[in-house]
Amino acid sequence: MCIMGNGQTEMMERTRESVAEAEKRLPYQAAPAPERPMKRLVPALGWAEGVLFGGITGLGYFGAYQSELAYKEYYGLPSLYADVTINAVILAASSIVLVLFLILMFEQVPMLKRVSHWTLPVLLPFSAGMIIALRNDFKIHLSWTFLLGIFVVYALLTACLLVLFSRKQWFFGILLFIVLVISVSRASGYVNAANQREFLMIEGDEPMVVVDTYKEALIAMPVDRKTGTLKPEYRFIEQKTEFNESMTLKKATIGPFPPVKQPEGRD
Repeated sequence: MCIMGNGQTEMMERTRESVAEAEKRLPYQAAPAPERPMKRLVPALGWAEGVLFGGITGLGYFGAYQSELAYKEYYGLPSLYADVTINAVILAASSIVLVLFLILMFEQVPMLKRVSHWTLPVLLPFSAGMIIALRNDFKIHLSWTFLLGIFVVYALLTACLLVLFSRKQWFFGILLFIVLVISVSRASGYVNAANQREFLMIEGDEPMVVVDTYKEALIAMPVDRKTGTLKPEYRFIEQKTEFNESMTLKKATIGPFPPVKQPEGRD
């Protein structure tokens, strides 16, 4: 057995003290905080989640307005009467949140991330199409060839969007995303109007159908039963003043109607 002397013991104690003092002089390095998933969706430094949610709300309102505008244009109504409701804003914002959630899920899950380069361009347009089809009870009067062509175009645009984001081309990526929001919103409004089958009908000498509302007024248009079209004439029925017991509304399945064509102006 080896027994150390007092000199060796003192030397070891001094060594321990020197190491402890050296560790105290080292700068404190905190463990890096885990990256929050929401931060990955906002690449610019200094942006907070509040900016992201504010952007979603703004895009939701903008998308709802574009959808309402396309719906009004189908029936020949001017954009002045585009009235965005809170339900439409919530639906549009929820759709954007769904898209971001899918992107986040494919970014966070390793197994999904390996196939995201070809899965997301198909899944995102499919999800948007399912939302539009759900609003129309999955009864859309469009040919399958046309729908397939539209799906392929949106799949290619979505692939371009993901490539721009992966290469950190934020300006062009955000610009393309806004273009996609506008086009999908307008397509949704047009499809909803083109597949509207059930209307509230006002019986009378000239039957009319309620095609939309504006604030507290009903917007009614006369129906030509012979041709199955709507005449480019409008009547605003104020529910508080003009609506009375003699005016009977009943639900009728008489649609869908073709787009309303405005008469050409005179020289």
